[in-house]
Amino acid sequence: MDKITAPNGREVFRVVTESGTTGFIAADVPVGAVEEMLKRLKVAEAQNAIEVAQLLDGHPLLARATRVFGDRNQALRWLMTPQKQLGGQTPLEISLTDDGMRRVQQLLTQIDQGYF
Repeated sequence: MDKITAPNGREVFRVVTESGTTGFIAADVPVGAVEEMLKRLKVAEAQNAIEVAQLLDGHPLLARATRVFGDRNQALRWLMTPQKQLGGQTPLEISLTDDGMRRVQQLLTQIDQGYF
């Protein structure tokens, strides 16, 4: 956690989870409460990852991402992480439309070919 001054002048902690999610917490929140919230967030992210893995089991997108990244867990993490090349959306979010799925597939091809 980094302590920074927000644009409104308040001091906040910048928190980045293991999955790369960034959040900000007011600096006047008791440290114990912040630590408890981070623990809960970590559990929620793990549960979400399990649910996503179960939903995507056998899905061609997960299979393709696993081939590109060489590891199923890394592929799942990538699918659930906002990507700058997709306008800050996660590959899972954007793949819900045909056009979005094409964009995700194109990005996977670029990653596989070493462009990113």
